[in-house]
Amino acid sequence: MGGVLEIGVQPVTVLLNEELEYIGDNALYGICNTMLPKKIKYIGANFTLLPSVAFWNASDVKVQKPDGFYSWEYCYNIALPEQLEYVSEKGFYFWTPEFSMRAIDGNFTVLQIPENAKNVPCLSNILVIQYSVNEKNNKYSSKDGWLFSRDGKKLYRTTSEIDFSKKQKGREVTFKKISKGTYKTYVRIKEGIEEIASQAFASIVNRSADILDVQFITPNSLKCIDRGALFENRSYFDTWDDSVTSVKIAGEVPQFTGDISPDSAYKRKVYVKKQYREKFIKELFEGQQLSDKQKNQIKKCIIGY
Repeated sequence: MGGVLEIGVQPVTVLLNEELEYIGDNALYGICNTMLPKKIKYIGANFTLLPSVAFWNASDVKVQKPDGFYSWEYCYNIALPEQLEYVSEKGFYFWTPEFSMRAIDGNFTVLQIPENAKNVPCLSNILVIQYSVNEKNNKYSSKDGWLFSRDGKKLYRTTSEIDFSKKQKGREVTFKKISKGTYKTYVRIKEGIEEIASQAFASIVNRSADILDVQFITPNSLKCIDRGALFENRSYFDTWDDSVTSVKIAGEVPQFTGDISPDSAYKRKVYVKKQYREKFIKELFEGQQLSDKQKNQIKKCIIGY
């Protein structure tokens, strides 16, 4: 079962041994699981999880309504097992047929990261509003819910919701009214960030206003950015949500890491200074296995300012 629709229609569920420590790639692909073993240390690719409402209420995953949430909104507080060290980028798949975990149905997720975690995947099928990191974790840290490296110089993940009523420590947020009910939103990442990881930019939910456009603005201190942060592989759920439409590179051309996925929709606009546009494109394409058609699509997305 490779997609959400198949999982929802015909689930096969197993109960895993509590002593289980290692799940290899594809070991349980297409099988829905109702729990995470408490002693699990490693989760490979294509580990799927289909929790029911009863599971949420009866396990370490708590359903709560934080202050400020509407009556129809829920927050799933997911505490990853304490022994968990590594999760493949395609290791987790949280979904439930009773309550969607997307904001379209008013549901959000707080993800608690344990002490030993060394790799936290991008959970593209849920809206994480806060990353909470164990203070003893040597790799990650959290500010205003965003996920950073321990030294605060690398940005791993942004979150889906921004509180416009509070001053943000990790970034500056402003928005400009275009017309009644429509706004252009600017999220300025703080100075001091030197690296941005793949799939760092989340689709943002602003419950106080309709969003016309969201733009992440990188700091002048940026030295390195993963290509996947600019042109990531679009998931099933991203087909209806294009709220994150652009990234603005404030400084010079950064170094590039990672690869551009050939499966990307190439919809995100990337703004670079006019004098750097050609150099930006040249270095962005260096070492990438892309067709001429794909390169032309990407060039149209890169705009000089």
